[in-house]
Order: sequence, then structure tokens, then C-alpha cells
Amino acid sequence: MQAPRRATRPKPLAIAEVPSVEVPSHHHVRIAIESPIEITKAPIRFEVRRDEERFGTLFVSRGAVVWKRRNGKRTYRFDWTRFDEVMQQGSKPRGK
Repeated sequence: MQAPRRATRPKPLAIAEVPSVEVPSHHHVRIAIESPIEITKAPIRFEVRRDEERFGTLFVSRGAVVWKRRNGKRTYRFDWTRFDEVMQQGSKPRGK
């Protein structure tokens, strides 16, 4: 008969700060990732800050990407197909 397994403590989350591109105001996005994750029911929330104040919140789910501006009542929702179209139209590829 095997001895029962002892519960192990989860490892602390690593916090990574995404570096900002050289722009007039700096945006900071902080996420905590323990290991690769799969989005199931609840979306992942990214809080975006500019000059130490909340700029907006980005929600990423299996079905859509949603942007909510700071103190905004309106949200901007794109399913993944529409999000791809908007990104293709609104940005130019960067040359090397």
C-alpha cells in the first residue's frame, strides 16, 4: 500500500513587466504567469497603465477581445476574426 501524497504548495507567480516602446507617455502592462494557461470560462484581464494611472483594461477570452477605457461605460468587443481584420487594417508591418 502506498503512502498518501502530501499536498505541495503552489509556486509563487512570476510577475513580468512588458517593456514599453519609446513613446511620449509610457504604458505599463503587468501580468502574472505561473505556467502556460488555457482560457476556459473566465477571461484573462490585463490592466494597462499610463503615467501611473489606469488607462484601460483588456479582457481576453476564448471568444473575443474586449477593451474598456478608464472610467468608460462602453466596451469595445471584437470576436477573434474581427480582431484580426481590425489589426490588419489598422497597422502596417514593421520593416527590419
